[in-house]
Amino acid sequence: ADDNFNMTRRLRILSIKEKGKGEKVKVKVKVLMWLCMCMMAITRAEAVNGQAQESLYLGMAAEADGNFQTAIQHLQYAAQKGEAKAYLELGNIYSSGPHKALDYAKAKTAFEQAASKGYAGGWYGLGDMYANGKGMDKNDKLAVFYYIKAAQAFHAQASFYLGSMYAKGGQGVAQNMVLSRTYYEQACLGGWQQGCSKLKSK
Repeated sequence: ADDNFNMTRRLRILSIKEKGKGEKVKVKVKVLMWLCMCMMAITRAEAVNGQAQESLYLGMAAEADGNFQTAIQHLQYAAQKGEAKAYLELGNIYSSGPHKALDYAKAKTAFEQAASKGYAGGWYGLGDMYANGKGMDKNDKLAVFYYIKAAQAFHAQASFYLGSMYAKGGQGVAQNMVLSRTYYEQACLGGWQQGCSKLKSK
């Protein structure tokens, strides 16, 4: 706020000092005024980003402590202020949190928002909802569709579940042992130990 006040003051001083001077000076002043206004906009944006990140961390801390209502409040604020990861955390709470926090419609929306902003966990969350029939009919084909999107972004857990689904086949998903092994390998390389264990057992 102090920075914005000082910049505004400088703008006023510049406009008063250069009043009535030549065209070249006026152009120079206009450029300086434009730069000052850009700096003010950046300062405001940084302040908003800082608040969003703080709310994200507070939300995640509350979630870890089991204070889900408090977590939701912080995460909603962070999401509204543009913190994309907050959508992923909200989706996780709404889809897999305690009974009072469950809201599958909100979970689906939150995961979609997270996915649209580049979070592979958003695609994984959608796949998990379809794979387990959370708030919708169980649909293996759609689960695979979303898991593949997550796996393409190197989401190890999504790769593991793809390996499992292709190993046994399912509704609309043909059994494919080659693909199964490929995804288990991808999961293992991504650090998901269950994927490594599946490879050792084959």
